[in-house]
Amino acid sequence: MASPAYLKKHGIPGHPRDLRDHNYLIYSDGGQRAEVRFQEQGEAIFVRAEGNFKTNNSEAMRTALITGLGITRAPRWLVGDAIAAGELVSVLEPYQPEPLDIYAVYPPGRHLPSKVRTFIDYFAQELKSCASIGGC
Repeated sequence: MASPAYLKKHGIPGHPRDLRDHNYLIYSDGGQRAEVRFQEQGEAIFVRAEGNFKTNNSEAMRTALITGLGITRAPRWLVGDAIAAGELVSVLEPYQPEPLDIYAVYPPGRHLPSKVRTFIDYFAQELKSCASIGGC
C-alpha cells in the first residue's frame, strides 16, 4: 500500500525486489525482522526492506501511509476504507501471501456461554465483510 502521491514521486514497484528502492514503513511486533515475505508462483520469497519509520501502532502506520511517508503491506481491515476512498493504492497484488486463518479457541464443555458465541458470531461476520474490500 502507498498513497497516490508517494507512488507518483517514487514510482510503482513491479516486483517485491523493487521495495529496496523505497521507504518501507515497518510495523514492529517486537522482533527485528528486516525481511518481508511475499509469494511468487507458489513459492515464498523474502525481501529485505528498510525505511525511516518503524511503529507498533496500527493507527500510526495508517496515518504514515495516507500522508505519503512510504510504502508497506497493511491489513485490509486497517486500510480498506482508505483504498476505497482513493487515499491509498494497493501494489504488488500478484505477490501477496495467502490470507491467514483465524481461529476461536475455547475450552471444551457441554455449553458454550452466550457471550462467547456472540463474540465468535460477530467477528466471523465482520471478517466475512473483508472479502468485499479484498480480504483482511
